[in-house]
This record gives sequence, C-alpha cells and structure tokens, in this order.
Amino acid sequence: MLREDHRSGQRDTPLEDGADQDFPDRRVDIFGSYATKETKEKVRDVLEKLPELDRRLLRDVFLEERDKDEVCRDFGVTRDYLRVLLFRAKQSFKTVYLGG
Repeated sequence: MLREDHRSGQRDTPLEDGADQDFPDRRVDIFGSYATKETKEKVRDVLEKLPELDRRLLRDVFLEERDKDEVCRDFGVTRDYLRVLLFRAKQSFKTVYLGG
C-alpha cells in the first residue's frame, strides 16, 4: 500500500517552471513513409523479374518468414542445399536491383 501511495503521488507532480520538456515528436515522418513505400515497390518490381524459384524462396524465407524446415520440405531440399539456393537467389536479386 505504501508503494501505491507513493506512485500515485508521483503522477500528479507538476513540472518546475523552465524545466526542459523533451516530449517525443509524434508527427508522421512523411519522408520516411514515402521512402518505405518506394522501397517496397522497388523490391516487388525486382522480385517479379526473378526466376520463379528465386522469387518463391526469397518470399517464403524473408518476406513471409516461414520456418526453414517447412521451406525445405516444400522445395524438397536439405537445409544445406537451401542455404546454397538462398545464396544464389540473393545474388540474382542483387544483380537485378543494381540494374545488371
């Protein structure tokens, strides 16, 4: 009960005059939102240009964050070979993304 009484007293304590009030800025970051939207569109465009296998792998593992064991079962590969396929898919993505 003493803790509750102490806590309730702390909530109503006014700030001193001239106290630095650093409240978080709650405004929407329009530039950040635009950049995020633009990035999502770019990623979507790049994925559409990739071969079907690469596109499915990257979506399953990175966008949908599916369990890698499930992905292995779906693709009929081992975890070691999945790593190889993901490496190749990421290389393909990078090449298309950079315009090569």
